[in-house]
Amino acid sequence: MKFSSVFIALSSFLISLNSYAANINFIETDDIKPNSGIISLYGEIKNYDAPQFVNLVEVLKKSNKEILGIDLNSNGGNVVAAIEIMNHILGHKLNTVVRNGNSCGSACFLIFMAGNHRYAEPDARLFVHRISVDNTDTLEAKGFSVEMNTIYRQLNVPSNLRIAMLETPPDQIYVLDKKDIDVINSGFEQREKDKIRSNNEALNPDSDDDDDLDEVLNPNVDSNQNESSNDIRTGVYATDAYYNSLAKYNTSSLSFEQAVKKLERVAINDSTGVPEYLIGKMYQDGLSGKKENGKAWTYYEMAAKKGNGLAIFRMGVYFHINKKDEEALAFIIQALKMSVPNAINYAGYMSEKGIIIPQNLTEARQFYELGTSMGNEQSPYALGMLYLNGVGVSKDLGKACKLFRLAYSRGNIKAYEVTKDMCN
Repeated sequence: MKFSSVFIALSSFLISLNSYAANINFIETDDIKPNSGIISLYGEIKNYDAPQFVNLVEVLKKSNKEILGIDLNSNGGNVVAAIEIMNHILGHKLNTVVRNGNSCGSACFLIFMAGNHRYAEPDARLFVHRISVDNTDTLEAKGFSVEMNTIYRQLNVPSNLRIAMLETPPDQIYVLDKKDIDVINSGFEQREKDKIRSNNEALNPDSDDDDDLDEVLNPNVDSNQNESSNDIRTGVYATDAYYNSLAKYNTSSLSFEQAVKKLERVAINDSTGVPEYLIGKMYQDGLSGKKENGKAWTYYEMAAKKGNGLAIFRMGVYFHINKKDEEALAFIIQALKMSVPNAINYAGYMSEKGIIIPQNLTEARQFYELGTSMGNEQSPYALGMLYLNGVGVSKDLGKACKLFRLAYSRGNIKAYEVTKDMCN
C-alpha cells in the first residue's frame, strides 16, 4: 500500500505544478472549409508546450488538415518555448489571430508576430515588457532582452514596440494602443517576409519530411504516436517531430547507419541524453532492419544516466518487464517528478490495471486527467474509455466522445476510429 500512497502524493504535487499549462487544441471548422480547423493556444505557456504544438502541427499536416490559423489567448510564459512555437509558425507560414476580449502579451506576443497574416480584433488586448529570469529583473534577463532585439527586428516589430520591450520592466506592461495594433495588422510585403526568412534560416525549421515512428510504450494507444515534452531548452523530453526541427538532432535525411554515427558524435559533448535516447528508440523501432531491444536498452541507460526523462521512464518499464518492480517503480517515480507526460499516463495505466501498485481507479482517473491537462495525446483517450465503459466513473457517452475528439485533435488516430464508430 505504500506504493499507492506515494502515487497519491505525487499526483497532488503534479496537479498543482502543471495546472496552469497552456491548453493547445485543434478545433475543426468543416462548416467554414472542408477538412480544416483552427489551433487554439490558451493559457500560460510552459516549457513543454512547444513540442506539443510542433507535434500537433505535424500530425495535422500528415492528415491533410488545413490549419486556418492560430487563435491566441495568453499572458505569456516561457520565452524559450514561445520562440520554438514562433519558429514553427514561421516555417509553416501559419496565420495568427487574437480575438475580441482575449489577451496576448509578453511571450505570446512573439508567437502572434510570427503569423504569416496576423490580426488582432478591435477589442483584443496586446502588451509587451522586458524579459525576466525566474520572475526577476536580473542583468542576465536584461542581456537576454537585448539579444532578443534581433528576433524582434526579423519579425518586423515596429521600433517603438522594440523600445518598449527593452525599457518596460518585467513587473509592468506596455499596452498597445489602436495605432500600434493597426500598424501590426497591416503586416508587411511578401518580399520582406521572404527576405527575413532567407536571412534567418535558423528561425525556419522545415519538418515536412519528418517521419513518425511507432511508439512502443503506449499502453492506451497502438497507433503511431509521439512523445510529449517538458524541457524545451535542452529538448530532453521532446517529440520526434520536434527533434527533427532542430538541426543538432535531425536525422530525417540520413540512413540508419549515418544517423547513429551523427548522434554518437553529438553525444560526446551533449549533456541532455537526447542523442542516446534517439539511438535507443531507433533500435527499438527496428530502423536497423529488425528490432534490437538489447541495444535499445543499452542506449536508454546511457541517456538515463544523463538525466533524460523519457529514457528514465523507459528504464522503469524495462525493469517491470524483467520483473524487478521495486527498481521499476523507482525509475517511474523519478520520471513523474520530472513531469514526463508519458510517465504520468503510464501511472494512470498502472493504477487502472493494478500493475506494480494496487488497483485504484480514482488515482487512474486523476493521472489521466493530469496527462490530459499537460497535452498528452494518450491520456484523454484512456480517460474517455473509462467514461465510455463506466470504469471507476459513471457512464457518460457525451464526456467520452468529447475526450476522444480531444485525443484525436492531438494526433491520436485510435481515438478518431472510436469517435467515428461511437460518436456520430
